[in-house]
Amino acid sequence: MMRTPVTALVGVAAAQGGVSYEEFQVLVRRVDRMEHSIGSIVSKIDAVIVKLEGMERAKLKRRDVLVRLLDGVMEDERLGRDTDTHREQMERLVKEELERWESDDMASQVSHPQPTTPVGPRPRPPSSLSTEGLDASANGGTHV
Repeated sequence: MMRTPVTALVGVAAAQGGVSYEEFQVLVRRVDRMEHSIGSIVSKIDAVIVKLEGMERAKLKRRDVLVRLLDGVMEDERLGRDTDTHREQMERLVKEELERWESDDMASQVSHPQPTTPVGPRPRPPSSLSTEGLDASANGGTHV
């Protein structure tokens, strides 16, 4: 990416009492690091959204299965079918569904293991300019 026009503007700004070229380069590097960090965060958010959508689809499938099971029970009761045979069938279906849920949960944990490193803010790298210096130069005579 060519920054020549901006570099020329920095020279003019420095001549008028603005920021120096070195200060400008430090700020450019900071902006680049922030852009990279933001991109990384956006990627992680996208991954979480995809995971949540998958969980929602699985939840809806489970709900459909349970609704069908309950509808079957109510239909059998209404028609007066053999409840012992039906109960055994329902127990088998519920057991199969629970096993499927457990296998889905295990597959999810295997494909998305928990992080082993602590999650939290990383220490800020040292910079060559203090924030006080930036505030003073920003408030003291920058021409726009």
